[in-house]
Amino acid sequence: MTRFNASTLDESMNELDGVSGTGATALLRQFTGQGDGEVEIASENGLSIEVESEDGGQSRELERPGDDSTNLTVTQRTALDTARDALTDVNSSWRLVNGRIDRDDGDYEFRFHVNTDTTVGQASVTVDGSSGTVVELEEETRLKGTARANEAQKSNPGAGPPEDAGERGNDDDKSEDGDERELALVVADGEIAPNGTITVRALADGEPVTGEAVQLNGEQVGTTDADGAVTVTLPATGEVELTAGEGELEFELGEEDERDEVYRNLLADATLDGDTVTMTVRYDGSGVSDASVYANGELVGTTDADGTVSFTIANDTESLDVELVKGEFETEFEYERTDGTLSQTEGPHESDDGNERAEEASEDAEDDEQTEMEDHEKEEMEDHEKEEMEDHEKEEMEDDEDDDQTTETETETPETAEQ
Repeated sequence: MTRFNASTLDESMNELDGVSGTGATALLRQFTGQGDGEVEIASENGLSIEVESEDGGQSRELERPGDDSTNLTVTQRTALDTARDALTDVNSSWRLVNGRIDRDDGDYEFRFHVNTDTTVGQASVTVDGSSGTVVELEEETRLKGTARANEAQKSNPGAGPPEDAGERGNDDDKSEDGDERELALVVADGEIAPNGTITVRALADGEPVTGEAVQLNGEQVGTTDADGAVTVTLPATGEVELTAGEGELEFELGEEDERDEVYRNLLADATLDGDTVTMTVRYDGSGVSDASVYANGELVGTTDADGTVSFTIANDTESLDVELVKGEFETEFEYERTDGTLSQTEGPHESDDGNERAEEASEDAEDDEQTEMEDHEKEEMEDHEKEEMEDHEKEEMEDDEDDDQTTETETETPETAEQ
């Protein structure tokens, strides 16, 4: 997906720049190609455009900013519920046809179809994986034949029914076997990672589907049990497409570098007793000792042999950023304080403070190098001046000696003459 930012807003405004004419009619022509209906545009906390044509067709677009995190702290099932709640209510008939996990942007993407006796349409919704908010929504519905004719006659009573008044929707709007139930695949357990193991559940209208064959990239990997679950081992890299009946789940696995592996095996459990935080840091099950711990930018202690450290926080502390530093490795965890407990909101990730310290260290190193060069140049200059001074003094001494010798010679000459 494209996150909401200045360029995204500019693109939307460019569409408005193409509007010719005045009022809602011009906007309707721009976004729907029709000249009759209503349009509503809102820009608070994002950009929202809602269009309703006279024949009952509706179109909605929404873009709003998410947070800057790419972590998936919200479960896919929770994100699906959020996406469904954001859709226009059409007798609760929206069916999920595709789900995708975007690990690069940290988003969940869903596609829905609706096909009732009166309405047909489609929608796509993107939910931020860490904040759990809808950041993009595109939805379009239209009335079928008779319903559309009735709606049109309300606006224009003198008009007769259109020729397609008996239309019941396209065959493409229904599944091949005519089954209107929704079948969705969601990740119920495990972490999506190269060579990782996850538990996938197949749900029909929210209920587990038993005995459904699940395929991974076209090859069957198992059959759902009584809970609708099946265990799947993921490949090392590449695109992943899980299917079960009409349900789809897609995501892509990038190559895992050394730092990703460290993050995946690093855990930091934190508890709060009054104002005292006790944290235990483990890597692959073993305590991480001698790691410096910073809480909201302040050094608060060092982990012991078991990887444990305790420190106090202020009474009014609501959020806690904990940075771990050991040697050249630095990482950060984020927590929220709620009702006397600490909840981790973001797992291990690259530390902003660590980057700043690294930049400062680099600048200090450059300054030290510059100072060293200046000192060296100064020493060379002093040595050069000293050599010049010594040469000058030597020349003066030699000149004095020559003068003395000349004077002595001149003094002896008269005596020699008398002799």
